[in-house]
Amino acid sequence: MINKLLKNNEYLKNIFDSVNPRMGKIFMPFLLKNPRYLMNSLKLAKSFEKSEKLREDYAQKGIMVPPIMIFSITHMCNLTCGGCFASALGSLDYKKDRHLSMEEWEEIINQSIDLGVFTFLIAGGEPFLFENLLEIVKKYDEQLFVIFSNGTSIEDEYYKKLKSLSNVVVIISVEGDKEMTDTRRGNGVFDKAIESLKVLEKQGTLNGISVTVSKENLDFWSEENNIDYFIDKGIKILFLTEYIPTCESNDKSALISEIERYDFRQIVLKYKAEKNILIIHSPGDEEIFGGCVSAGRGFAHINSLGDLTPCPVSDIATHNLKKNTLLEGLQSVLFTEIRENGELLEKSEGPCALFENKEQVEKLRLKVGAYKTNKQ
Repeated sequence: MINKLLKNNEYLKNIFDSVNPRMGKIFMPFLLKNPRYLMNSLKLAKSFEKSEKLREDYAQKGIMVPPIMIFSITHMCNLTCGGCFASALGSLDYKKDRHLSMEEWEEIINQSIDLGVFTFLIAGGEPFLFENLLEIVKKYDEQLFVIFSNGTSIEDEYYKKLKSLSNVVVIISVEGDKEMTDTRRGNGVFDKAIESLKVLEKQGTLNGISVTVSKENLDFWSEENNIDYFIDKGIKILFLTEYIPTCESNDKSALISEIERYDFRQIVLKYKAEKNILIIHSPGDEEIFGGCVSAGRGFAHINSLGDLTPCPVSDIATHNLKKNTLLEGLQSVLFTEIRENGELLEKSEGPCALFENKEQVEKLRLKVGAYKTNKQ
């Protein structure tokens, strides 16, 4: 079986290169080292192509389907991190009896796949507090699941299940070094996060890290040796998301300046060209799309109550997937107006166009009759 798959290296490389020219170099060695991922890679590649064709078919009908869906799969979390969007939007206060069940999430995934969604980014709260998370990942083995975790709640039973999965990536959140991470996330969190990365790497589970870039850690991530430290830990993916103030606090003190943003972007581009790691930088990577890719342009978001929102930091919706279909939501006036109202998504001085245009977004909310998800 392995020899047969090895003969398909060029096919897999072409699939990788169609997404990012460096992906083959980054991920092919991992696949060859970890047979379970290699054995499932062709299935994932064919599913990826099928998803692209489905989205193209819907586009011909004037319906925009994103390749990625983001699920805030649970409101529960064991940490109280400073600047947490879930907390700021009221997401962590949701009552458990209103939480989407495993069966409801599976129905949403089924609808998503039928429309052409290939990748599911799983956030929270803390996703590993959702009891049946890995059962869902296992069931849909032709789709890619990227789980964002704080790294402190992955119990031994989860590691055992992850060891058998070949369609999952686990992303651990850190801020920088031990002091930076523990200051924002709590004492001992950094050590637990690093231990989680060690276990994931040892057992051959594809992993990476996620960072919120602010004034406090900008210098840290601008230093090449610091990113090399994590690459040496075995991570293959790095998400760099520039800090966006929570709507309630409206605190801009941690925002990096426009000049700092430009300089950091040049450093990130250098990393992208030279480092053996896939880097996803927001908002920098959105520039080639003409701005923010929310509201179905690149992704859409569903919270733990089933509300379909333009993005994880947005708290407005017109459709709830307990009552509506995903297709209806993607064709909603809210999503359509955001996409067609160019200035709402165009590059802004800050890291988030929707946040920078709060007044216009509020006017749009009232115009289309959208509700505040944290008020439901």
